[in-house]
Amino acid sequence: MITTTGTGRQQAVRVDGGPPIAVLDHRKLSYTLNGKDYNVRRRGILSLVYELWRGDEMLACAQRGGLRERFTVTSAGKEWALDKEGIVGHRYGLFAGDQRVGEIKWAGRAFHMDVVADLPNDMPLETQVFLTWLALWRFGDTSD
Repeated sequence: MITTTGTGRQQAVRVDGGPPIAVLDHRKLSYTLNGKDYNVRRRGILSLVYELWRGDEMLACAQRGGLRERFTVTSAGKEWALDKEGIVGHRYGLFAGDQRVGEIKWAGRAFHMDVVADLPNDMPLETQVFLTWLALWRFGDTSD
């Protein structure tokens, strides 16, 4: 399980309560995870696409279809759907087909962007942190 904690826009990322492995800032399209640099490329307007890159290798992609807050996520040859639950809620469900396999949710501390991500163990850690970053980005985004 991934948790983020912090004040302001800086969120320390921990796995299963261990030491921080990354610091996420939902305003930035990059971060360092376990000493490796990752960049997020954003493109599109109505059909937003977020791609996770390490160097010249794309590791994961999250594409939003239409106006609904639902992303198709691809990584390591697998596909999931990340679907926002509720109109104003800060929770995403992760689905493999019709089966719910995980979630990312706001941790509920007032004036903090802390989240908890309970994602499948077979999902690469890079992708789990990417989806955690995406949730922080979307929770903090009021542009659409």
